Amino acid sequence: MTEKLFYTDPKVFEWDAEVTGAAFHDGLWHVTLDKTAFYPEGGGQPCDLGTIAGKEVIHVMKKGEEVVHIVKEKPEGTRVHCQIDKIRRLVHTQHHSGQHLLAAVCLKMYGAKTLSIHLSMNSAAIELDVPALSDEQLENIEKEVNRLILEGRRLRIFYINRAEAGRYDLDEIPEGIERLRIVEIEGVEYNACGGTHVGSTSEIGPLKILKTERVRGHVRLHFICGIRLFEDYKEKLSLLADILEKLSAAQDTVLQKIEKIKKELKGKGAKNITPFSMNTRNF
Repeated sequence: MTEKLFYTDPKVFEWDAEVTGAAFHDGLWHVTLDKTAFYPEGGGQPCDLGTIAGKEVIHVMKKGEEVVHIVKEKPEGTRVHCQIDKIRRLVHTQHHSGQHLLAAVCLKMYGAKTLSIHLSMNSAAIELDVPALSDEQLENIEKEVNRLILEGRRLRIFYINRAEAGRYDLDEIPEGIERLRIVEIEGVEYNACGGTHVGSTSEIGPLKILKTERVRGHVRLHFICGIRLFEDYKEKLSLLADILEKLSAAQDTVLQKIEKIKKELKGKGAKNITPFSMNTRNF
């Protein structure tokens, strides 16, 4: 059985391990270690990536109690140095904890239960069992989530037997699992979850709802937080700077400049002009 450092010591990003197995399947090596910090894909959270003895890890999956690392080249030696992509892990961890908090607030404020989640490096999303949420409701949700983030509520992880589940207000209990891993957000919720999480809501960083869409008669919220939010903000500031430079406009007058250009083009008989669309929630 692989020792799972991503649970016992989640801030380990480099370590040494013993290779316990290496099998060749379909042109790739499936490597197992005596201990690993590589989180395997599961529960909506993507796997960690990185290197084992300098060889690129392209996927990680769970097989029973073992964690299997997929590499193109077989690592040399039985004692290997391992390293995971720290930023990738932190983004997924922030998104996962942010998802828990956002889902809990949606349920508490508007009775909107989460049906499914999606986490990635670019963004995250939750699908709710309601057909829509108004702009006012979205703003209220976002404000409450960020209030709880600023308060620095503690996240606690502990294990219970399935028979004890009734003592906690769990939204869903996974089938076929006798020992449940519980993630508690202090004063907010309990959730059975196998993913990686921050130690405090303050580590999630600011959270922003980007947009909503209707899927299967339900509303899906797309959001980002923490590291990814700052990256997105930087990208959009750069885009705005380019727009301002090309239009020779200031930030507070750029919309007027765009309207002026549109009128001038219309006056000259220009056809098929696609007007600029500025959505303040996305920008």
